[in-house]
Amino acid sequence: MPADARKRRLDAAQNREAILAVALAALTESSEVSLNAIAKRAGVANATLYRHFPTRESLVLEVYRHEVRHVVSAADQLLDDREPGAALREWVARLAQYAMTKHGLADAMRAAASPGSALFEETYVPIVSALGRLLAAAEEAGLVRAGLDPDDVILALAGLWEIDPSTDWKARASRLYDLVFTGLRALGAYVAVMTGRGEDGAGSATADGRRREEVLDTAAKLFASSGLRTSVQDIADACGIKPGSLYHHFESKEAIVVALLRRYHAELDRTAEIGLEQLRVLDGPPLEQVMRLGTAIAQCAVRHSAAVQFTFYEPPASAGQELTDLASRAPGAIEAAMLATLRVGQGSGSIRAGLDLEVLADRICQTMLHVSLGLFHRYTAVHRVAGLLCGMMLHGVSASASQDAELDQSAALLAVEQVIRHWDDSDTEPTDERVSLVRRAARTEFGRRGYEVTTVRDIAAAAGLSTGTTYRLIGSKEALLDAIMSAFYVKVMAGWDAALGSASTAVEKLDALAWLQINVLDKFKDEYKIQLAWMRELPPDADLPWSFSVAVRQLKTLLGQGSRLGQLRVDSPSSELTARCVIELTWMPEGIVRDQGKRAALGCARDTLVRGVAVR
Repeated sequence: MPADARKRRLDAAQNREAILAVALAALTESSEVSLNAIAKRAGVANATLYRHFPTRESLVLEVYRHEVRHVVSAADQLLDDREPGAALREWVARLAQYAMTKHGLADAMRAAASPGSALFEETYVPIVSALGRLLAAAEEAGLVRAGLDPDDVILALAGLWEIDPSTDWKARASRLYDLVFTGLRALGAYVAVMTGRGEDGAGSATADGRRREEVLDTAAKLFASSGLRTSVQDIADACGIKPGSLYHHFESKEAIVVALLRRYHAELDRTAEIGLEQLRVLDGPPLEQVMRLGTAIAQCAVRHSAAVQFTFYEPPASAGQELTDLASRAPGAIEAAMLATLRVGQGSGSIRAGLDLEVLADRICQTMLHVSLGLFHRYTAVHRVAGLLCGMMLHGVSASASQDAELDQSAALLAVEQVIRHWDDSDTEPTDERVSLVRRAARTEFGRRGYEVTTVRDIAAAAGLSTGTTYRLIGSKEALLDAIMSAFYVKVMAGWDAALGSASTAVEKLDALAWLQINVLDKFKDEYKIQLAWMRELPPDADLPWSFSVAVRQLKTLLGQGSRLGQLRVDSPSSELTARCVIELTWMPEGIVRDQGKRAALGCARDTLVRGVAVR
C-alpha cells in the first residue's frame, strides 16, 4: 500500500478513536449533547464526524459497542499476559468500568435503541462468552470449582450495575469481587490465594509460571546492561540454574527476546487502553491527563528498557520473522491514545490551536519512551523525570512567547548555521580511501545493528574487504568506534560552542541548540544511535574530545543565568536533572525529522521546548 494511503487510513482510524473517546465522555455527562459539540471537543470537522457516524443513533450505539469490544478483547489479552486468577480479577475490574459506562449512557441508550434491536446479541452474549473463557482457564488452574456457568456468575456480579458512579465505585467493585469469588473458589485454591502457597503448600500450581517470569526479569536486566551479547549461559548463571533448566522454559535466546518484546508491547497497549478509559470518564483536567499518560508511558518503558532497546536497533540477520515484526512494531496504540488526549485538551481550550497534534503526540510519546535510554537510565524516580519533561513540553521554558521571526535571526542560530555549512569541509576524515570506506561501513553497521553485536567480520563484509585487511586498517573494533565518534563529536561540539558563545539570550541559545541537533540527526543518523548506546555504557570507554558531564555543567550555567535574567521559567534551574531534561528536548525524534523535514521539526522543537503547547 502506498505511504500516503497508509497515512490516510491511520488518520481516519485516529479520528474515529478520538470521536468515540470524546463522545463517551460527553454522552456520559448528558444524553442531550449535540454532535457539533462532540466534533468540536474531538478536534475534527463536523463533516468528518458525519462521515464516520451519519446519525446520532449510529454514534451512540457505536460508543456502546466500542466499550463492549474493549471488555471482550481484554479477556484474551489478559489470559496471554497473566496467570488465570490475576486475569480474572483484572477483567472484572474492567467489567466494573464498563458498568459505569453503561450507567452513564443509560439515557442516551434508551433514546437510541429500539425495543426490537439486536443489541443484546452484540453486547451481553460476547461478554458472557469472554467470562466463560476466563472461568475455564481458572478452573484448569484449580482456582475455581468445576462446572461454573458464566451466566450465573454474571448474575452474581449484577451488583456492579447498581453501584453509584459518583461514589468510590472502584473500591466497592473490588469488595464485590472478593465476596463473589470466595464462593466460586475451590477450597484448596482459596487457601492458596490467602496464604500465597500452592494447594500442597509449595506453590506447585504456579511455580513454573513464576520461574519463567524470574528468568525473563533476570534476562531483561542483563540485556539492558549488556545488550544482545548476553548469552544463555550468562542468564542461567544469574538465575542460579543450569542452562538445561533454562531451556525448559525457553528454547533459545531469541525466544527470551521475543517474550520480552511481547510483554513490553502488551503493557504498552494496556497503558494506551487505560489512558483512553480515563479520557472517557474525564478523569481530571486535560493537561493533567497528558501528564498522567506521559508518565505511564515512561514508567512502562523503564520497566521494559531492554525491550525498548531491541526496538531501537535492527534485529540480527538470523532473526526469525516474529522477532523482526515485534522489534519493528510502532507504538501505534499509545500514540493514538495521546492524540485523543491532546484533541480533548485542544477542544477544551487548554492546548493552543494551530498545532499539528499528530506530530505532537509522536514527539511526546517518543520522548517518554526515551526516558529508558541514554540520559535518564540511572534515575529511579521515573515519575519525576517524566513530570519535568511533560511540564516543559506543555508550558515551555521561555518566559515569553518567543516568535519564529526573532529566533530565526538570532546570533546563536546564525552561528550554528555557519558551523553546519562547514561540516563537509572538516579535516577529521582519513586520507586513506580504504580506511574511509571501512569507517563508513562500520558507522552504518553500528547504527543498524548496535555496537555490541556487530563484529569486524560484519564490517569487512559491508566494506567488501577481507577480515584480515580490515583488521590491518583499523587495529580493533574499539579503535574504529573511537575514531568514528571522535570525528562526530568534533563537528557537533563546534556547533554547541558556537551557540553558547554567541551574544544571544538563553532562549535563543536553546533554540539554536535544537536546530543543531536536528541537523545532526539529518546528517549523522548512525552516530546518533551509537551515541545513545554509548551513554548506556555498552561500548568500551574511549578518549573522546567531549564529555557529557561538561555539557550538563554548561547547560546548568545557562539555565541559571536565563532564570536570573527573567528569560527562562524553569523549576530548579541548577539541578542536573533539569539540565538533562532540557538536553533531551533539544533532540527531536528521528522519525519527525525524516517525515516532516528539518524546518517543521524546528517548529515542533520551538513549540515543545521554547513556547510550550498549552495556552498561556
